[in-house]
Amino acid sequence: MTETPQENGRIEELRRKHSELWNEISVMNEDEAEHLLNSFSSQIKREHINKHSLKELSQELGLNDTVRSPWFYVSVIIGLCIPVLLYAAFIYISLLLE
Repeated sequence: MTETPQENGRIEELRRKHSELWNEISVMNEDEAEHLLNSFSSQIKREHINKHSLKELSQELGLNDTVRSPWFYVSVIIGLCIPVLLYAAFIYISLLLE
């Protein structure tokens, strides 16, 4: 598995940021450092859950396929047109009977 120079540079950048962060945390008070690390960990978990839960939810509900299907748009148009047409027909029939 060979890494491209771009990936290698990115990995080195991440390692550098990691060591800078670790140096800054190691200078802090233990309680503050633990609180900060727990905060980072919970943020990462929340982001991971949100990212995967939205994908899984849309796949479970079939939203990706539904919105891409033309029948979804046909049903929306029909759903919007039927009340308007019923109202217009009611007015038209009431005017004819008058």
